[in-house]
Formats: sequence, structure tokens, C-alpha cells
Amino acid sequence: MNESKKVYQSKINWAAVIVIAIGLLQQVQVFIESGDYSVEGIATLVMGCLILIFRTFFTDKEIEL
Repeated sequence: MNESKKVYQSKINWAAVIVIAIGLLQQVQVFIESGDYSVEGIATLVMGCLILIFRTFFTDKEIEL
């Protein structure tokens, strides 16, 4: 039984969206304070994007976009 679910029903995708939001907020805060970007914020943002991409496109359980 290979049932699919919508992309917004995946808990892993929601976790990735939260990680992306944290990374974005870090970047905005650091940029406003110093005019530069932090490596930690960029790493968090990239990790969130990778989790979202891997879960949506490279998983055994199908996701409907």
C-alpha cells in the first residue's frame, strides 16, 4: 500500500520550514546589526532547504506537490 500525501501534510517538511525560518531570522538579525551575514545562519538556512528538498523529492513515500 503506497499512499501519497500532500507536501504540506509531511511533518518533516514542516520541521524543515521551521529550520529555514530560523536561518532567515538569524540572517536578518545579523545583517541589521552589522551589515554582514553569519556563517551559522547560512548553514542553518542551507540545512533547512536540503531537508525540505530531500524529503520532498528523494523519499520512498510519495508526496503530491
